[in-house]
Amino acid sequence: MGPGTPADVDEVIARWDTDERVRLALSFCGTVQGVGFRWTTQALARAAGVVGWVRNMDDGTVTAELEGTGHACASVLAGLRDQFADARGKYEFLRRMGLGFSVASCEQVPCHAPGAHEGFEVRV
Repeated sequence: MGPGTPADVDEVIARWDTDERVRLALSFCGTVQGVGFRWTTQALARAAGVVGWVRNMDDGTVTAELEGTGHACASVLAGLRDQFADARGKYEFLRRMGLGFSVASCEQVPCHAPGAHEGFEVRV
């Protein structure tokens, strides 16, 4: 899926859950600012051994780059899905607010040279 092609996170997980090393440039839309989305992404990425970054955008979206095995990147996305689905399930007011997100765009970009990019950061 490329820019401008929104998708459910499960579609993206299914597409990139591979053994190959990938670097994904993603944009998320929906309720993704003011809910801990960036910090959750960072924690999940670090736990999965994924490097990259995540940032809030002025238009209310969140962009990120995830680099690691496809399995590791897919686990970050699954963790985000599960974290925010769990919150919706527990709190009625979040369901009423329509808390949720989708992947506004996802494209594979060239991987960095090994060791060129370390860690996962929240960018301002």
